[in-house]
Amino acid sequence: MPVDLKGSESVREAHRMNMSGKKVVVVGLARSGIAAANRLYELGARVFVTDSKEGSMLKQAIGQLAQGIQVETGNHSEETFQGAELVVVSPGAPLNIPPVMKVRSRGVDVISEVELAYRIGAGRYIGITGTNGKSTTTSLVGEMLAKARRDVRVGGNIGMPLTTLTQGAADQTTFVVELSSYQLEGIETFRPDVAILLNITPDHLDRYPGMEEYARAKARIFMNQTPEDIAVVNRDDPWVTVMTTDLRSGIVPISLSRKVEGGVYCSGGKMISTIPRSEGLIIETGEMKIQGVHNIENAAAASAAALVSGCDLHAV
Repeated sequence: MPVDLKGSESVREAHRMNMSGKKVVVVGLARSGIAAANRLYELGARVFVTDSKEGSMLKQAIGQLAQGIQVETGNHSEETFQGAELVVVSPGAPLNIPPVMKVRSRGVDVISEVELAYRIGAGRYIGITGTNGKSTTTSLVGEMLAKARRDVRVGGNIGMPLTTLTQGAADQTTFVVELSSYQLEGIETFRPDVAILLNITPDHLDRYPGMEEYARAKARIFMNQTPEDIAVVNRDDPWVTVMTTDLRSGIVPISLSRKVEGGVYCSGGKMISTIPRSEGLIIETGEMKIQGVHNIENAAAASAAALVSGCDLHAV
């Protein structure tokens, strides 16, 4: 069942050629906002950055911006958004800011930094989300692909911002990306070749009205996948099961409680793959460097992603 990590070049190439001369507004001067603004400026966009914090609190961040980028602090004025052809919203910034809602109502794309990176850069994607275990699983997948001698770059919600990582990437580069629900709110065309949903438990309910809305935000990782793509899903998690009942992508299940076909499961202290052409023992769970039930779950998901990406069992 190994998936061909091919990327979605037709959509991305169209956007890649259209940045020059565009007015782009970046909302938020945190890590990903700075990276997005600088990358857009390099591509010839007319970049405006806006942050609600006062300028005195943002001196260090402003100092990291390329000269020529215009900055507004202490407010999100409608004037800054006038004529915008694209708006990039940082993960920490809410999408219900009035000027953002207004430009979106006019049909302007409002996207996350992850979506921007996907549009402007080459490469293939393995995306990982879930309430818990994202960072560990992302790191494990990156290590497995590196062991298999892949050109791999790890980042997103951990490490370097994705727009920075995409610089100099080639079609064969694989990005292993940790994705928060906030980042997934702002995707439109982002289509990971392999997407992992680890678990969904109550979190960020100050931002979402309830669990269903939070779960839907997490499940957006699958929204653009096709039958050519792979969804690695945790069959032990009730919310994950509910949110993945009608996916278009090929499903690779993981479980620590029962045997699964075409996936990875644990039984009798052994982690076993039943993925076609990659069947066999992955590891004795007692020999794992990281212990605990949650880490076994993370390792099972990472192993499934690596195997469907073409890694051999010995690389896992």
